[in-house]
Formats: sequence, C-alpha cells, structure tokens
Amino acid sequence: MTSSRRMEFESHPVSTGEISHDVYLGPVRGPGVLLIHELAGLTENTFELAETITAAGFTVAVPHLFGRVRGEGTGAMASGIAGLLGRCIAREMSVFFREQPRKGTNWLQAAVSWLGENTESPRGVGVIGMCATGSFAMATVVDPAVGVVIGSQAASPAFRPAGWSVPGGDQAIGRSEAAVMVLRFRDDRKSAKARVEQIPVLRGKTPVIRHEGPDDPSLPHCARGIEVWDADRMRVVWASGSGHSVLNFDRVDLAVDEVVSFLTQYLRTP
Repeated sequence: MTSSRRMEFESHPVSTGEISHDVYLGPVRGPGVLLIHELAGLTENTFELAETITAAGFTVAVPHLFGRVRGEGTGAMASGIAGLLGRCIAREMSVFFREQPRKGTNWLQAAVSWLGENTESPRGVGVIGMCATGSFAMATVVDPAVGVVIGSQAASPAFRPAGWSVPGGDQAIGRSEAAVMVLRFRDDRKSAKARVEQIPVLRGKTPVIRHEGPDDPSLPHCARGIEVWDADRMRVVWASGSGHSVLNFDRVDLAVDEVVSFLTQYLRTP
C-alpha cells in the first residue's frame, strides 16, 4: 500500500484475478461511496468532489480506471481517451452494445464488495459515475450490495441514446431496490437527454417537480439553478443551461448538494 500525495486518500489494489485497479480510499467517516472518475482520469476535481462527500459523513473510494492520476487540461483528456481505448475498458464495461456481464462489471462488483467490507454500510454502498462512466455506475444497480446508484451526464452507450446497457437489460433499473439518481445539464450536447428521461419510465414513477436557485444560464456554472424530479427512491436533476460535467469540471453547487442529500437519505441509518 502506498499513500497518494493527498494524504487523506490511500491507494489500495483491488483485483478480480483478471483485472486489477488501484482504489484511493479516504478517511473512514460512514457508509461507503464508490466515486468513478470521468474520461480525463483521476483529476484534482474528482478528489475535491470526494472530499465534499467525505465531509458529509461518508467514506469515499475513488478507483483509478484509466488516464492519469491528478492530470489536468487537454493532456489529461488525451491520456484518458487513450487509456479507455488502450485498456479496452469500454468493451469490458459493456457501454456500447452489450447488456451481459463482462470482466469490467465484475471488477466493479468486486470493488463494491471490498468497500462494503471496509466500511459500515448497513444499507449498502453508493456508486457514482460521470460522463463515460455514468453507465458503468448504473451497471451496479443489479448488485444487492449497492444501495444508491448515481449517473451524471452519462455519455454512453453512444449509439443507444435512451439506453444504459445494464447487464440483463435496462428493465433491471426498474426492478432494483437501489435508489437511483441521474443528473444532466438541460442543454448538454455530449450526453443524451433521452437517457435521463428514461429513468422515471423504467422506475414507473410520476415525480414531484421542484426548483432550486435561479434559472439563469448566464450565471457561472457553480451558481446555476436546478430543476429536480423527486419520487420514492428516485431523483432526476436538470441543471440550468449548457455545460456537461455537473458535479466536476462544470460543478453546479446545488446539484452537488442534491447528491449529498440523496446519499444521506438512502445510505445512512435512519
């Protein structure tokens, strides 16, 4: 075990025997949350989001799947794309065409199990994915050890704009007992609107709609308002205007607050 430069997050190898990735585990504060980084790799922004969730009383584990650790800028994005394709993570995670379990989704299950063993998570662990990994996270909805799944601006499967590529079929999202949350900017050009709209359909829910903050797309991302669709064990968040990375590079503070409240509601012991 080696310690990362951000001392609160220590690197641990997690392996299935076929696939191994380092997972950066933060201070033990409460139920476990697996936070999967975006296409740019494991950036400082990702660790900042992990710290926010940790401060709310959770133990956050951040796996390094591809790209650089703490890389920034266009170089980090290029490295992430090369890592995603070069290590065949996309194929292993079944994000384009397949809906059956693969080695990558098996690794996520192993990571969920490892996190559950290293935390007090009586209601299951949470899994968060963003952009290219939004559907990676949703694949864990079939795992009974997962209590919350959050997919933000899910950009895959690329050729199924209303699909999630969950092992066994997207109908599993509706059958799962896990609480499900999705987020997207209203005018995001990189992730499909139909994929987010499909969640209430799959869950069979008629949400209650509320608004938080100013609906003003001219504001900086951090100050943007949001529209929230709430139902039992489901939440959909639409951030105002254009942007892509709701929780990370284009972070909307009110959206992050919704994520924290959702995790608190469904993971912490009542």
